[in-house]
Amino acid sequence: MKLDRHLYNHPKMVVGGCLSTLLYAYYNNIPVLFTTPKPPFIFDDVVIRSPEHFGFQTKAKVPQIYLWEKLMFFLSLKGLIFGSDLLRSIRIEEENTLKITTEFSRLAKVNFENLFVFDAEQITGLENPPEIASKHHVVIDWFNVRQGSKHDKTHLLYEDRFINEVWFFRSKRSSYQDRKDCVARSFLTQNQIASDNYTETIARIKLRRLLKEVIDVKFIELEHAGREVYYSYKPKKSEQPNITYLFDSPQKIIDFYKESEIRPNKHYVQLFSSGRNSSSRF
Repeated sequence: MKLDRHLYNHPKMVVGGCLSTLLYAYYNNIPVLFTTPKPPFIFDDVVIRSPEHFGFQTKAKVPQIYLWEKLMFFLSLKGLIFGSDLLRSIRIEEENTLKITTEFSRLAKVNFENLFVFDAEQITGLENPPEIASKHHVVIDWFNVRQGSKHDKTHLLYEDRFINEVWFFRSKRSSYQDRKDCVARSFLTQNQIASDNYTETIARIKLRRLLKEVIDVKFIELEHAGREVYYSYKPKKSEQPNITYLFDSPQKIIDFYKESEIRPNKHYVQLFSSGRNSSSRF
């Protein structure tokens, strides 16, 4: 029988490429489906409350991006990343069947009993998908510092929601160890994100003005290097009985599970030492 005609069967599956998805899959030992991996922001942390879990110290604060990379590797070793990173579309074809297309236009079908969805953008065929919430969303703006990259600042915090926090990190574009690029986090509504008053260009102009107030250099020149938007969604129940929408944060999922439930996996996940610089984003 050809593989593209084979019908896979999984009692439970989870959809999404974020850290919450990987944690839920890890704790429940179920396969993950995603078309787009969604690593967390590199300066967001999570507190590990179970030392037997990932081999960290009790209540150790670790970068979310490091935990995401670690879980992605571990789940891959266990065969729980369905289709690896080759999935291109996921669709609910019938009440309990997923139609999946992969790279090179290959096809797979999966029967499931329960489907848990963290990221509704990565699957089609949902009867009532979650809607974007009216509250503020996280907007990340990356900047290359072309001039004024040599200083002692590492973090800035402001009261304004537009350019609320700024982090500085060693630039990979320069061979000099003391040259820094930066990234800014804002909290904007959906209307603000679409407005001309909050574009990448306006963010660059505002950040340049803010940096001139605190960095003792003659010239500051910024180049916008990319924007990422992390939308928040309205919690709701699915109208399809075998589909559940989940909105829990990584910290809430970690806090929910107890040390005794994850101890058998200890010898796998203690292969690595923690550190923010382990992230490939730097």
